[in-house]
Amino acid sequence: MRKRQQAPGELERVRAFLNTADLEQQTDKLSDPRGLASWLVDQGLAPRATHASQADVAHAVEVR
Repeated sequence: MRKRQQAPGELERVRAFLNTADLEQQTDKLSDPRGLASWLVDQGLAPRATHASQADVAHAVEVR
């Protein structure tokens, strides 16, 4: 397992967002509403009781 290099300052959050999909491992942290909500909470971007919809997931994946 390789160590992920951090980006400077606020760019780290952008790097983390882009890397929510791991093409080598074929995993995607944003594959469902629960995963998206969890990622947003973990990043401090949403309150703990955040819920996401499938439309939110589709939008996040499109932006990514």
